[in-house]
Amino acid sequence: MKSIYLLIVLCFVISACGPSAEQVTSTALAEQAQTQTAAPTFTPSPTATLAPTQTPTPQPVSLTYNPVPRWMILDQPGRGVTILGEDWNYANDRWGDTYGCIDYKRPTGTPIRFEQCFAQTNKDLTFESQQAQFLKDGFEVLEPNTDFGIVGQITLLGKRLTGNSTKTIEYFELIGVGKYILLVELYIETDDAAPLQTIYGAQVSAIMDTVLENSLQKAHMIASPTPTALSPIQANYYDEFAKKLITESEASAIYTATWMAEAEGSLDGTWEALGDHAASKRQQICRMFEDRTNADVRWVKFSNCIFATKDFPFEDIAQYYKQPGDMLLKSTHTYNDQFVVYGYNDGHTFIDGYLLDGEYIYYVSLESRTITGETPEAVFNKTVDDFIYNVLTTNASH
Repeated sequence: MKSIYLLIVLCFVISACGPSAEQVTSTALAEQAQTQTAAPTFTPSPTATLAPTQTPTPQPVSLTYNPVPRWMILDQPGRGVTILGEDWNYANDRWGDTYGCIDYKRPTGTPIRFEQCFAQTNKDLTFESQQAQFLKDGFEVLEPNTDFGIVGQITLLGKRLTGNSTKTIEYFELIGVGKYILLVELYIETDDAAPLQTIYGAQVSAIMDTVLENSLQKAHMIASPTPTALSPIQANYYDEFAKKLITESEASAIYTATWMAEAEGSLDGTWEALGDHAASKRQQICRMFEDRTNADVRWVKFSNCIFATKDFPFEDIAQYYKQPGDMLLKSTHTYNDQFVVYGYNDGHTFIDGYLLDGEYIYYVSLESRTITGETPEAVFNKTVDDFIYNVLTTNASH
């Protein structure tokens, strides 16, 4: 995908209400939830999660962190993922105030499909009620591969499906932690007559463990991977550069203020900083953010970067935007120095703004979900323009 390719280049060249009272099963969600418009098919992204960040600050485990169901999923709507070296294509997604679910499929190989859900419990949806529903539906209780070291409830269930032309096994793994439920549903087509527990251990457990571990890390319920230590070269410039990037609290304050006019103050916009990536051969740092707003907003992620102009000349920026559909856009804001903004579609729409400020270039790339047929020019409205301006001017003021 161009967005990932461009970030690599920069690093090296420089809804509707959901069924809050329903059980979290594919059938219930499909019947009750409104579905996002399917995104066009495209090549799956290289990885489901960011590479280990090169920053001295790891994400802490927090008992007070309030996870948002919409965004505790492997990746955002429209994005394929890679799990244990195997590509999965985005298939479908469903969101509500109580839950968030996303489906992935692949044309060949086995398993063939899985769905990941993250939900908030209520009086009608609890770990016990969901488990009871599976048992009622004839699922067999199995032994999960790991409990992830958490204090909570966990169950694994499996069932051979009947009435299918292809022999299929359905597995559910369910975790209950506090007021949250995490769930993975996976289908495997196989003629293997071995016990369900044996097939799970040999062909299924590693995938389900990876998916659930990712959700638990995003929800701050278990520790994230230890960040990669800074090299001496990176450490030499990291502190000076990092302090110029926008902070998590500043980004969220700008988010809410930017949306005030459109949402009439009803949107509590929240960004979470996922970490920093420091280049190893040139002086540049990118800080990645992901949306944590529990509302049907279109924004997904954004990156804020700083480059040394000697390593990334401002006049070279245009060479990265020569593909069909790339658009040079016009901001309504006046910047103190050279500024340029481009837009392009790559499954989602990306709006990239660059500001030259003395010996630094600041960069913002905002990722937004796209309505079919919508051009980058249409996405680049006043709200997006204002957000990019506020982030870049905050960078320059640090």
